Amino acid sequence: MSATTVVHLIGSLDRGGAESVALDLCRRIPAGEVQQVFLCLSGRVGILAPSFETTGAIVEAMNIRSPIEAARLVRAAVQRYRPDAVVSHVSLASGWLLTAAWTAGARIRIARLHSVGDGRGNGFGRRAYRVVSRLLMVGFATRIVAVSRSSLEFGLGRWAPFIRQGRSFVLGNGVDTERFAPSVEVRSEGEPRVIHVGRGSPEKNRAALVPIFLALERTIRTRWWIVGPGDTADLGTLPGDRFEVLGDRSDVPSLLGRSDVLVLPSLREGLPGVILEALSTGVPVVASELETLRELATALPGIRLVSPHAAPEVWADAIAEVIALAHRDAEGLRSAVVDSDFAIERSVRDWRHLFGAR
Repeated sequence: MSATTVVHLIGSLDRGGAESVALDLCRRIPAGEVQQVFLCLSGRVGILAPSFETTGAIVEAMNIRSPIEAARLVRAAVQRYRPDAVVSHVSLASGWLLTAAWTAGARIRIARLHSVGDGRGNGFGRRAYRVVSRLLMVGFATRIVAVSRSSLEFGLGRWAPFIRQGRSFVLGNGVDTERFAPSVEVRSEGEPRVIHVGRGSPEKNRAALVPIFLALERTIRTRWWIVGPGDTADLGTLPGDRFEVLGDRSDVPSLLGRSDVLVLPSLREGLPGVILEALSTGVPVVASELETLRELATALPGIRLVSPHAAPEVWADAIAEVIALAHRDAEGLRSAVVDSDFAIERSVRDWRHLFGAR
């Protein structure tokens, strides 16, 4: 029996939540069962492309210069690969791309919604684009699958009442609880370790990290790791050698395992996989009180929420309190993830079904 073929439409395969989840699915679902093809619409494949190819996935960059060309190239790719399913990961643009996939004969067309906004303002042109994109998504996606209720609401907007039951739903990301497990390495002794994992983009609000570090210094001495791609311009003036910027790293499971608390002061999140990774490693989290994170905190223990606009001292107090309790129930945090719908095994089962795997 031939493998099921799935074409993914994605910006690039750089480090990020959507990309990490896709890579975990490729690792867990053999290419002989589901042949996954990643078409990178930014014109570059990204740093994780070799890891995808190691699993047997096919990675291809598409040099797109206009929306019309994007539709044409997607249509041509669908005709060439003749996939059983097309999955679009590019927010509201999925409406346009899945319309092109429909014209090329793709039977299963899935819009995968990862975000709760696009950060593009609210001018007339942007509002019109959102209306048309959502209308196309409603019309031409056979499934609309969001990582959280908030991302589903953003993706559908006012069209939500027109979606028949079962066609749109929330399916959270899954974390590989084997890769993200409590470390055999000893966590920091004396000075607790605080870690932040996130790229240097405005919605991650990394500018808040140095003021929080300095406020925390008035209570306890800590060491910080800042992990993720991007330069340090958004961080401002770095406060010294106990605040280390590690940049893009492939050993995040080990770094989390040697940390006491994860801090995430984001202004916008869909479903941050790093929170699931931290909890699976037994590391508690202090994060922004956003709607999507309130959803997650209701489902899993170990998440302390603070207003993203709170003073650094408020964040520092929350971190200090969490550090004091950090090692008391690490196994309980992990067990809650393992037994939840956020474990990778559930994700693999559900995506096999959505792909129409034979």
